[in-house]
Amino acid sequence: MSKAYFDYKEFEQGLLELNSKDLNKEEIRQYFNDIDADNNGKIDYTEFIAATLQRQIFLKKETLFEAFSALDSDRDCKITKAELMKILRLQPKEDKFAIKLIELADKNGDGVIDYKEFLQMMGFNN
Repeated sequence: MSKAYFDYKEFEQGLLELNSKDLNKEEIRQYFNDIDADNNGKIDYTEFIAATLQRQIFLKKETLFEAFSALDSDRDCKITKAELMKILRLQPKEDKFAIKLIELADKNGDGVIDYKEFLQMMGFNN
């Protein structure tokens, strides 16, 4: 049975083998410490998986922010009915569709979708 953790030296060696030569020793140590949640000097399977998932969540949120920004054409941090109608190429008589989309996400009832509401609509609860 192989061990279920790796220590700092193995972590450092693995990063250097993955062509992470742009990282200095201080950065590598910081990454190790960030992942080593229980501070026992070893990264176990659970800590490694947690760090991987956190990165995936960060990347997904980054992508969602880009999508939100594309919808928020006037950059006021709100998606309005007019912006939805423009991006969806809706005619004025089709505004009920845009209104319904906003109603589905608009938790505070202000008639627009802010970034927090957008994240909630996309499955993030924080």
